Amino acid sequence: MLEAEMAFMKDLDQVMDVAEASIRHTLQDSRLRDALYANLPRSSTETLPVEKYLGNKWPRVTYTQAVEDIQGGLGADSIQWGNSISAEQERWIARQYGHGLPVFVTDYPTSLKPFYMRRNSSPNDDPARSTVACFDLLVPEIGELAGGSLREERLEQLQEAVVKHGLDPDQYKWYTELRRFGTTPHGGFGVGFERYISWVGGWENIRECIPAPRWKGRSIL
Repeated sequence: MLEAEMAFMKDLDQVMDVAEASIRHTLQDSRLRDALYANLPRSSTETLPVEKYLGNKWPRVTYTQAVEDIQGGLGADSIQWGNSISAEQERWIARQYGHGLPVFVTDYPTSLKPFYMRRNSSPNDDPARSTVACFDLLVPEIGELAGGSLREERLEQLQEAVVKHGLDPDQYKWYTELRRFGTTPHGGFGVGFERYISWVGGWENIRECIPAPRWKGRSIL
């Protein structure tokens, strides 16, 4: 996992902008192209696989909108609001919205994400449909490539989230105390390294992208 944490982030779009720019930067690196495609037979005018990801800005859609579209495209009983989006549904979203580009899905239900993600607020907030300021970055054929969020910097809300997630407040006191004595609005994200290699390299099986392969009778970490 490749991870980044950033201070002074007050908006989820800022975190997504950094995540997208970071991944785009690696795709533009000629050394990556040479390593992946040096032996790929192609004409001088043929587009490299990664180049199609560098055009338009990657689409962004909320979890709620994605669920409604999944119900419309795959059936009303395929998913309900509050359910996890399956791997197959993630790939469907990437195809439906991205048309080959990665897609950010944002604002998942609070119950589906860790306690430390910042809860969204709105004038007509329904506790049963509360969401957090987070995202999953979905790519075609792979599904989830990266995930990130704003982190909860408000002490009372963080303490409440610990209890609601069924965790022991005493076990997390060291964490909540960091908020009590001062913090800044912040956020971060993580990119699955093997998933990234599978995506840009075109390998269908992620097990082929693990640096230390393992099989029955052999486990080297």
